[in-house]
Order: sequence, then structure tokens, then C-alpha cells
Amino acid sequence: MQFPSLRRDVTTEVDRTDRSGYVFLHLLVVAVSSATFSVLHWRGIPLSPDSWAYWQAAVSIANGSGYRFFSGDPVTAWPPLYSAYLSLWVRALGSTGVALVLANAVLISLQSLAWFHTVRSIWIGNRNMYRTPALFAVALYIGLFVPLTLQAAHAANLGFLCTAVMMFYVWRANQASTDSRWWICIVAAAFSGTLALLSHNANLAFVVGCPMALLLLRHSSWRDIFGVASLVVLPTLIWLTVRWQLGQSDSHPVGLSVASFGLWQYLSQAVIVVGNLIVPSIFGAATFMGILVFAWCGWGVVSTSKSWATDSEKFVAATVLFTCVAVVSLFSLSSVTDPIGSRFVGWVPVLIVPVALFRAARRSALALLVVAAIAMAPNIHRFATFSKIHADQNPDTDTGPLFPLGALISPNYLSGSPVKTEHGLLIAPPK
Repeated sequence: MQFPSLRRDVTTEVDRTDRSGYVFLHLLVVAVSSATFSVLHWRGIPLSPDSWAYWQAAVSIANGSGYRFFSGDPVTAWPPLYSAYLSLWVRALGSTGVALVLANAVLISLQSLAWFHTVRSIWIGNRNMYRTPALFAVALYIGLFVPLTLQAAHAANLGFLCTAVMMFYVWRANQASTDSRWWICIVAAAFSGTLALLSHNANLAFVVGCPMALLLLRHSSWRDIFGVASLVVLPTLIWLTVRWQLGQSDSHPVGLSVASFGLWQYLSQAVIVVGNLIVPSIFGAATFMGILVFAWCGWGVVSTSKSWATDSEKFVAATVLFTCVAVVSLFSLSSVTDPIGSRFVGWVPVLIVPVALFRAARRSALALLVVAAIAMAPNIHRFATFSKIHADQNPDTDTGPLFPLGALISPNYLSGSPVKTEHGLLIAPPK
């Protein structure tokens, strides 16, 4: 049994019934994502060392002290956009845990919505792949996966939102029927890519990889080549200029011998992290899944068989492969102390799992149910595990990495244990 397909060309207007279905699915993504985030953050939000740096800079910006730590030293390692965004919440709600949680809750919900809309747009023009039940499963998957993967207060929450928007406009450029629409999409994609780079340096990999995927599909004219080059060059130049203005040019030295790990170690990290985001890390399943994902992407890029004839699959496969190669290259040629983690490639399953769901839906209802169960099971397990961990924490006595909802952070309180005040729990940032 096959599900009936809703066949629509990209340029065709959908009727009211279809529009109501689209609205429902988009609202479903936001509802699932927001509910998941709320369950995980009703007592506070985890903070990493990077998170504390972003938060101090946000409070400093809100107080008129500029992009600086509480010590007065300038922030020289991270782009300013995420902190600038947080500063708006600080001005509205104060430097409290509530402001930090709400600021990231909005980003996570918008990011889930943006990824779902992007995935839907990529597949809506493919008549053999677009299935309503599969799209429903995709909505549930993205609504769960994004808040479970991005739990901490980190620039990736904003950066991945920008990359999702960039990918949407890059795909729309591929579908553009006129020169004017092409250039509108190119400008919008370049703007989104710039915001992604100003959110986190590692997004340079996506700003390079996604346009290269477009070049794979469209390279028939100088207009295509120039447009793709603009998507890479313009955001990069703006990003480099901002880094120079903020004195961040030397924050990540570049060279052949400055990396913390070797090339093969970074390749292994990328494979395992991607695999572990899709399946549990037991019995070597994560490694096998990671290898399978990249083998699929590689075959999708080079294959000319009819099963790979659609632009949708080639675009997804090329974006994942080219971007992950760029991530490994960046880490191998720069001084980065952290290994490749989910905050650098956490968006990959959002593109790969829907492919499996759409392909399964084309075969039968049973195939879709099996693939959906396999995809959902790890996320449901992670949801149960993480929600219990967050519920067990006691922020009044042991803050640990958790920044409580009722906590305060002040530039005037630079060190010491948490102190209860009439305005909330006063917490000092780590030195």
C-alpha cells in the first residue's frame, strides 16, 4: 500500500485544504519543540564555558560596556551576534535565568520551524517523494530532535537557525524560474549566511558547503558560478571584517601543525558524532550509521543512476558531504581545543532522517512505520533520560552547569559561592 501523494509543482498555488495541512504541520513542529524545551528547562539551562562568555558579553552590551567580559577584557574568540541577541532579553527582563531560558526557547522553536520548512520545500517539488504521512513523521522528528540536541545556551542555537534559512534560499535559487527570483534568493541566502558566520565561526563550513551543493546542480552559466561564489565570498568578507574590527584576527591560529587532533581523528569524530545523533552508541551502531550516512551522501553526489536523478536527493547529499568535509578541514587547519561535537554537525540528521522517511513512504505504509519507529526511539529515550536529569537537579544548593531560572548574574559579583538575595540567587561567573 502506498500513501496518496500530494503532487504540486514549486510554482503552483496550493488550495485551502493543503494550506490548512501545511499550517497544522508547522504549528505541530513549534508545539512539540516548545514542549520538549520546556520540560528540559523548567528549572534552568545548562551553561558551558563558552555559554558563560556569551552571557557575560550580553550583560555587558546591555549595560553599555561593549562586547566585553565582566573583567573588562574584550571578547576575542567568539562572534558577537548571539551575545547581541541575548542582550535584548537582558534589557527587557534583566540578567536573570528566565531571560536566558526564554531567549533560547525562542531560538529553538524558530530553528525547528525553519528546518522543517526547509525540508518541506526541498521535497515538495519531487512528485515521487512527497507524502503527507511522511511529512507528519518529519515534523515530529524535528520537533523532538532539535531541542534534545541543543540544550545548552550556545551560539549554535542561533547559528543553526541562520543556516536553515540560508539552505532554504539556496534551494529556492535552484528552483528559480527567472533571473530576478534567482538574485533575490542569492541575496537572501548571502544575508543569512552572514548572520550564521556572525553567530559562530564554525558556520564557515556551511557557508562553503551549501553553495557548493548548489553549484553541483547549476553550473551551466556564468551567472550560476558568480552567484554561488557570491554566497561564499560576501559573508566571509563581512565576517573577517568584523573579526578584524573586534581584534579577533588571532583568536584561532591557522596552520598545518596547530590542530589539537590529527586528520583521521577528526574524520572519526565526525562519523561517530553524526551516527550517534541518529542511533544509540551501542554495539558499534553509531560508527556504522555514520559510515552509512557519508557513503550514501558520496554515492548521491557521484551517481548518475535514475534512482538518484532528483535534485532533492543530490542537494541534500551534497550539502551534508561538502559541509562535513569543510568542518573536518577547518578543525584540521586551525587551533581548536574541542573535538568535533554535535554543536558543529548537529543539523545533519535533520536532513538525512527525512530522506529515509520519504523513501520508506514511497514503498509502503509498513516501511514508513518501521523507519519512523527506528528514528523516533532514540529521541524518546533521550527525552526520558534528559528530563529526569534536569528534574533531579537542585539549583538552590548545587548549581553545577545549570543556570537556574531565578538566578541573577551581575558584573559587580565576580567570584564567590551562590548568594541568596531578595531578588534571587546571585551567581558569579567562573574565572
